[in-house]
Amino acid sequence: MGFLGLLIMDKRSFILVHDTARTGAAQCCLDMPEGTLVVFDPVPKKTRLQEEKYHALFGDVAGQCTHLNQAFDREGWKRLLIDQFCRDMMEDPTCDEDIRSNLKDSVKMIPSLDGRAVVSIGMQSRKFNKKTASAFIEWLLAFSAEHNVKVNVKFDSPDQ
Repeated sequence: MGFLGLLIMDKRSFILVHDTARTGAAQCCLDMPEGTLVVFDPVPKKTRLQEEKYHALFGDVAGQCTHLNQAFDREGWKRLLIDQFCRDMMEDPTCDEDIRSNLKDSVKMIPSLDGRAVVSIGMQSRKFNKKTASAFIEWLLAFSAEHNVKVNVKFDSPDQ
């Protein structure tokens, strides 16, 4: 089989949201052969509801705001808003360290391949953990208020 063959295994993931998942994860660990690497990722991923909330906000902003006297679609505003959120959080000395860690290396400006333009290689919302997604929703609500955007989605909590 060779050394590389020993490293290739089936990947199993368990999200520990109830006792059945915890029991399954524990049993899986007990059934693993000696020397198996088990990785725990305790950082909660953002929720689908959080994604729906900020995507709704992108639409509200896109329908009501301009930048440099230009209208941008939802995707354009998504890029602009995520970029500004990352910059604001990284420059804020009171920013939570978990959020700062999630956003590290988030904003990069590099020359284009032909050297005639600048390209932003930035953070993507799919890399947000739950805490960062909550902070982003709060930031989006503040942005919306500052720019007189009528928010058309109901919010109980940005953590959902």
